[in-house]
Amino acid sequence: MEVNNKMLQELQIELDNIKSELLSINNYATLSGLNALSRHHIINPYLVSMQTGISHTLYENGHVKDFSYNFVGLTRKHYIDDYSLKDCKGTSTSNFTVYEEIPSGDSKAIGGYASEEISSMAEQAKIKEKIEETMVKQAEKDFFAATLIAFKEDI
Repeated sequence: MEVNNKMLQELQIELDNIKSELLSINNYATLSGLNALSRHHIINPYLVSMQTGISHTLYENGHVKDFSYNFVGLTRKHYIDDYSLKDCKGTSTSNFTVYEEIPSGDSKAIGGYASEEISSMAEQAKIKEKIEETMVKQAEKDFFAATLIAFKEDI
């Protein structure tokens, strides 16, 4: 969990730096202060969907060595109206993989794990590693970085 907390902190620092740089651009600062930014520059990200892929590796004795959970999430920039759902620049896809090693003493054959147990372990890993929060924060940083580039091009 420490690793992803650190990742979230680093993303927040990068995001704060981007926002500071954006606010130093008069045109952005004025429009933002007046709540007059165009729909392409409004950023209020939310996670739309997430898919989880699960795989495993085995010890030589055929017991599960570890599980690998691959989380793929779709984040949207904002929801203002139905048009915003069609804006291809308003979406971000993130992919994170979490590995969970099974201690050899607790390991069993893959058939010994119920699908509900494996799904529950994947859900616990997602929560523990703050996958959803990280996906949204990464997308927010990317959206603000694109906005910064757009406003710098206008200068």
